Amino acid sequence: MNNLASMGVKHHQLSWPIDKEAFSQADNILIDESYIKSLWGAQWQQSISAANNNYILVASAKKAHRPANCSCHILPVEPLYPDSLRELINSVHTSADEGITAQNTQIHGQILIAEDNKTNQLLLEKQCQKLGIKAVMVDDGIAALRALETGHFDLLLTDCHMPDLDGFKLTEQLRSQEKFKRLPIIGFTADDSKECLNKALKSGMNCVLFKPYKLNELYNRLVEFIDLKTDDLPNGNEGSDISLQGIKDKQHWLTIFGNENDAKMLADVFICSLQSDLNTLQEHLESQNSEKVSAAIHKLKGAIVMLQYPPLSELIVTTEDTFNQQQDTLIVEKLITELSDVIDKIKLWL
Repeated sequence: MNNLASMGVKHHQLSWPIDKEAFSQADNILIDESYIKSLWGAQWQQSISAANNNYILVASAKKAHRPANCSCHILPVEPLYPDSLRELINSVHTSADEGITAQNTQIHGQILIAEDNKTNQLLLEKQCQKLGIKAVMVDDGIAALRALETGHFDLLLTDCHMPDLDGFKLTEQLRSQEKFKRLPIIGFTADDSKECLNKALKSGMNCVLFKPYKLNELYNRLVEFIDLKTDDLPNGNEGSDISLQGIKDKQHWLTIFGNENDAKMLADVFICSLQSDLNTLQEHLESQNSEKVSAAIHKLKGAIVMLQYPPLSELIVTTEDTFNQQQDTLIVEKLITELSDVIDKIKLWL
């Protein structure tokens, strides 16, 4: 409910038991799978297949895709990412023709991206190429300040957490200067949505992207501030749901990044960066520095959730939450073991 309110989505909360007539009276319904099973039974997908033009957004803990012949979409909730909810709502409210136009219309302009993680840099570079937008990449907030002083950019896309000068402080410094008061600034983070969103808006950011996000969500954010080109150009489709076979498998990387060269390049960058981060995490764990362990886990999360593999995302999110609450070093050791195995398996096909 809080996420919907922060997105400006008008909504009304129904009370239980829900009258089945609600499905024919409301434009869209967001309902937990346990409730929908109580209403329609285990075969609910078939039962609501004739729901006319109303869309049903089913909040489910299970990994599932949109059922065939059913006017419903699945929203994974373990964990629930705010931008997954936003993207789902945007998808429901976009007609087929509008969706095709959005995917084939490229963006005109040049953006500056401040991101300290090499894997994320490569991901963002590939996404910007698909959108047809020029992107200049820098490693931290200080480099971003220098780039903005010497070049012209239509928008700044910045990680909220970077060494030396993070995205929040970078934004505050920029907003204190008259020439940057109107510069569109979008932050991106793997942090808790509500707390981070408040901090981001207070610093002067226009909005926030919550990792993981798909190409369509990045596109929708950018076009709020940057002009579109007048002509339609071919563009890859990364917005549809994809069936992922495993972060360790070559097919996962081919599915996301399209061709073998890009897949191998990103996988190589990913495991090198991941190994370095794991070494750092191991050092902090051995020195029993809880604060640095927590920071190292968070840095790992920022890169991992961008890879669009839910089980691994859930593992890193659970590890961070559990360690921050209980200081449980065993769960961190388990994470290191799991990620080390990921590195070993990817190396087999590189």
